Amino acid sequence: YLVPLLAGDAELIPHLRPENTPLYKTAVELFETMCAADKYYELAVCGILNNLFFQLLSEGRIRKSEKNLRGHKKKIVASLISWIEKNYTEKITLADLSAQSGFNEKYLCRVFREFTGQPPTEYINRLRVERAAFEMSTNRRSVTDAAYESGFNELSHFSRTFKKYKGVSPREFKQYISRE
Repeated sequence: YLVPLLAGDAELIPHLRPENTPLYKTAVELFETMCAADKYYELAVCGILNNLFFQLLSEGRIRKSEKNLRGHKKKIVASLISWIEKNYTEKITLADLSAQSGFNEKYLCRVFREFTGQPPTEYINRLRVERAAFEMSTNRRSVTDAAYESGFNELSHFSRTFKKYKGVSPREFKQYISRE
């Protein structure tokens, strides 16, 4: 419980008010015990600290630090990208990505964009277009085969998406690489 706090991965939520709360009373007891420095006071301090941390945790006054949350989100996005690259040929929905990440769909899109600069659907479409272009140029696949092998289900959608990212239609791209 204390390791994240000591390691800097968690932080205390400030603002201890001098109200008659159990947390405040425990903090006062801690300081009074430390100031008195009676015989064996160290043992009493340990007991009071345990109680203090119990109260801090149970009241939600210790939270993961923003640095740690960003690192956690970064790991989730990296994991999603890896999953997408393994499954890009299949139908991938936001619900699938949400299930993979544990984030709701709206939050997932925001976090994904934060780290990649684009929403997940755009990332997937770009990846599919790049893979289709690779298949057409390297393995000499037909436009249709490259489209279906890269995860597109409709040729019209593939053509529009391909032109959006490559600036030319798949057919024009195929003709251009055939000349080389």
